[in-house]
Amino acid sequence: MFSKTFQYGLRAAVLLANEPNNAFVKVRDLSETLGLPQSVLAKTLHVLGSAGIIETLRGPHGGCRWNPESDLLTLADLARLLDGHLEREGCFLGLADCDEGRCLLPGFTPGALFWAMDRVTLREVARRGRTNNDKRL
Repeated sequence: MFSKTFQYGLRAAVLLANEPNNAFVKVRDLSETLGLPQSVLAKTLHVLGSAGIIETLRGPHGGCRWNPESDLLTLADLARLLDGHLEREGCFLGLADCDEGRCLLPGFTPGALFWAMDRVTLREVARRGRTNNDKRL
């Protein structure tokens, strides 16, 4: 449903938000930690940096780090940034003749999903990852 760009961006944002002392992390190290291709991750980080979600610094002590001003950014905000316009209507299964009475996924509509995503901040996701000591991020 969401692009690899969104998935990579979310994982990187969560990892950076949990970085002790908000230290700069080199793209190479971030790529290795997340198990993602460095070239693809670098492009995603460039978008996050341009939007001010992360801070970037060039040079031998450079890298990227979480911008604390992004703490209130929601999952939906990130999805809009990385995936562009998100469809809030229609059928997840792509059925043209879908209606509420015959829905195979009642209550699970794009509108409901994005309503929920608009209420969860990246900081909350980062806290959950840190609390669960989730090594997947």
